[in-house]
Amino acid sequence: MLNEVAQSGEAHRGKMKRTPGNVQLIETLGGALPTEVVALPIVHANRTIGILYGDNAEHRAPIDSMTGLEIFLSQAGYAFSNAVFAGRRAGK
Repeated sequence: MLNEVAQSGEAHRGKMKRTPGNVQLIETLGGALPTEVVALPIVHANRTIGILYGDNAEHRAPIDSMTGLEIFLSQAGYAFSNAVFAGRRAGK
């Protein structure tokens, strides 16, 4: 799932497919199976530079609205772009 989000730059929300990579992720996170997951990309220059992952494995309740978090991550990508630009400009 994380690879798909990284490659597409698109968020994932919903069920997690049972794949070797996803099984390894869940085992690494403690083994509790979630009923819903979210994976939100942080994008810079049309490239995924990070992914915020969350699930409901602990409480199994539906995940609430992600709108505020999606806006925050969009701003994080924008801030990263500004930092890269400032770093390149300072290096000239």
